[in-house]
Amino acid sequence: MYQSSSYPSVTQSQVDQFIAENFQGKCIAVDPEGYPVVSLLPFQYFAAPDAHTPSRFDLHLVQEDKTFQALSARGACTFFIDQPLAFTPHTTVSKDYAGYATLHFRAIAFYCQATTSIDPTEVGQVLDRLVHHYEPNQSFHPVTDNAFYHRDLSRLGVAHLTVTRWDAKFKLAQNRSPEERAILSQFLEERNAPLDPMALQIMKQAWD
Repeated sequence: MYQSSSYPSVTQSQVDQFIAENFQGKCIAVDPEGYPVVSLLPFQYFAAPDAHTPSRFDLHLVQEDKTFQALSARGACTFFIDQPLAFTPHTTVSKDYAGYATLHFRAIAFYCQATTSIDPTEVGQVLDRLVHHYEPNQSFHPVTDNAFYHRDLSRLGVAHLTVTRWDAKFKLAQNRSPEERAILSQFLEERNAPLDPMALQIMKQAWD
């Protein structure tokens, strides 16, 4: 993503908060022919506990998934979490200058090195943690029971993505003047598209 000086840098605390607010990401790897392959996946994030230990994502994939196969063959990958918010036309700011037409979004690309496993015991452990992560107040038969979940565990794999660096961009009209922000706010309130209320709330938080 192009890093424009018009937008402030994203901090580590903002990264951690953004991850906590999202429940899916796109794992992008490269197949043997050099084409990117991508899967949309749930995840569990483990923040770096100290400066010497990198953060990581745990994922589960079907073994026959081209993304899983690419991760197994070549560990380098990108885990992309994005949040589309709104498109605003140029007329929101200027009658004549089309360059003001823009997207508003938050997005982070995590550049990672992946290790994969199809060992049923490890797959079951990762899946058990994932279900607890997504359903913290629910009871279920432990996924670590290979006999009970044998059919699932025999066809699934897991990937541990160690984060080497990240690149983030939160494009929330921070570069607009107070007058332009007021006009933009009125436009989003009046248009009231499905994402507009959330977009305006997030943008106003960024302006404070």
